[in-house]
Amino acid sequence: VDAQTPGWNSPELSGIQGIMARWRPNGYPTQDEYWSQAATAGAGFRPKSLSNRDIFDYHKNLLSGNTNWIDMAFDIKQFVLEQELLNGRAGIEIAWDRQSRNRERFTPFSSGDNKSISIDITTHLPPGDAIRDGVPDSYPNENLGRPVIDNEGDRRTEEYHDQETFRATIFGTLDFSDFVEGTWGKILGKHTLTGLYEDRTNDAWNADYRGAWWADSSKWPGSGDISNGLADNFRRNVQSQVYLGASGLGLSSVDQLRIDGPINVSFPRPGDIYGIWYFDNNNSIDAGVQAPWRIIEYVSGANTSQTILKSKAASLQSHFFDSHIVGMYAVRNDKQTVYQRLQETVDYGDPSNPASGGRPLRLDLPGINEVDGSFNMDLLQLEDTPASIDEDDTTTWSVVAKYPEVLLGDLPWGMDITAHYYEAESFQPAGISNNVLNQPLASPFGSTEEYGATISFFDNRLSVRVNFFETVNANARTGNMNGQLGEVVGRFNFFLTRIADSEDSGLQLYVDGY
Repeated sequence: VDAQTPGWNSPELSGIQGIMARWRPNGYPTQDEYWSQAATAGAGFRPKSLSNRDIFDYHKNLLSGNTNWIDMAFDIKQFVLEQELLNGRAGIEIAWDRQSRNRERFTPFSSGDNKSISIDITTHLPPGDAIRDGVPDSYPNENLGRPVIDNEGDRRTEEYHDQETFRATIFGTLDFSDFVEGTWGKILGKHTLTGLYEDRTNDAWNADYRGAWWADSSKWPGSGDISNGLADNFRRNVQSQVYLGASGLGLSSVDQLRIDGPINVSFPRPGDIYGIWYFDNNNSIDAGVQAPWRIIEYVSGANTSQTILKSKAASLQSHFFDSHIVGMYAVRNDKQTVYQRLQETVDYGDPSNPASGGRPLRLDLPGINEVDGSFNMDLLQLEDTPASIDEDDTTTWSVVAKYPEVLLGDLPWGMDITAHYYEAESFQPAGISNNVLNQPLASPFGSTEEYGATISFFDNRLSVRVNFFETVNANARTGNMNGQLGEVVGRFNFFLTRIADSEDSGLQLYVDGY
C-alpha cells in the first residue's frame, strides 16, 4: 500500500471502506480501536509535540497538504464628506462605511486533536476476539504500527459578518496669537476642541455542518442496537483516518519514524456511499454486519447575533507658552447593546408541534428522518429585547512639559528635556457574560497612570527615556480558562483510571505517549 492508503487486503474485507471502531458484543465489555496517546496528557498536562524535522519538516511543508480550503468574498462601501471652515480653523467630517464578508471553510487538520499524530497500535480489527477466549483473533490489523491522523466529523463552516458604521466628527481651533500679538499670544496659546459621534452595528451569522451516517437499505444507524443516537451523536459522525507512512514495528525509537509527505487525500462528501462493517447488538452471535451507508450532512450548530455600539466623545487639546506646555482632556461615553438568537426551551423536538414542549434546540420529527439531530434553524432570529446593555463613561487627561530655552537658556550638546504625566480610563463592552449563577458580569474596566521624562542629545540623535506606569484591570475575562479549569478538575479521574489499568494489567505506563 502507499503511504496514505489503509492496508485492508483481507478477502473478507472486500468492498469495505469503513469499520465502526467501537464494538459492544452481547454480554461483553465494549471494545475499541487503540492509538498511541499520552497516558496522562503528558508531562505538565500536555503531550509532546513532533519536533524532529527528520520525521517531517514542518518548516518547509504543511502537513495538511492541499486538504484545507477557505473561500472568502468581501464587499466594502464607503462615503466620506469633509468640509473645512474659517480657513481650516474649524471643520466637519461625516463618514459612512459598510463592510461584509462571507466565508466558507474546511480545515480538517488545523486545530486540537485533529492535528495530532498517533500510532495505530490495534493488533486486530474489531471485534478482535470473536470467540471470547481472551486471545486476539479475527482479522489482524494490517495497519499496525503506522503513524496516523484523524479528522473528526468532516466539519464545514459557513460564516457571514456585516458591519455598518456612521461617524460624525467636528472640530474648532482658537489660536490667541491671531488676536493677541507678542508674548501674551504665545502664553495663552492655541486650543482645539473636537467632538465625535459614532454608531456601529455588527451582524454575525454562522453555521457548522458535519457528516453523519445514514442507511437506505439496512437498519437505521441510529438504532439502539448500533449507535443509539440521532445525527448529532458522536457515534454516527463520519470520521476519516489518514495513514502517513510505513509501519514502525521493529524500530527502536519514535525518531526513526518517517512521514512520507503532506496529506493528499479525497474526503468523504455528502451523498457518498461506503461499505461499512458494524456490530449489531441484537445479533445472537458476535459477528459484524456489512451494509452500504450513505453520508448525509446535518447542521451541528449555528448562531446569530447583533451588536450595536454607540460612542460619544469630546476632547480639548491646549498649547501654552509657545507649546512648551501641552495639555489634553477628554471624556467619552460608550453604550453597547447586544441581541442574541431565540433561546431554546427543550433539547429535542418538533418545531411545528407546540405539544413537543416549545422551542427545541435540535430537531426530532415524528418517525425516522435524516434531519433528526440537526440544529433548529428557526432559532436563528434575534430576540425582541436585548440580552445585555453595557454603558460607561471614561476620562483621559495628560500634560507634557518641554524645557524652556527662552527663559533658562540653551542646554549643551544639543540637549532637550521633556516630562510627561498621563491618566486614562478604559471601558471594554463585553457583551453577554454570566457567572455560574447565571448572573450578568460587569464589563472590563481599566485605568492607567503613567509619568516620566525624556532626555535627548545631539539634536535628537540620541535619547534616553525613563517611564513609570501602573495599570489596573477590573472584571477582566479569563477567555477559555473555564474550559482549562474543567480539564484539570475533570481529568483527575481519567489519570487515576489510567494508572490503575496499568497496575492491574502489569503493563508499563507511558506518560509521554510513547
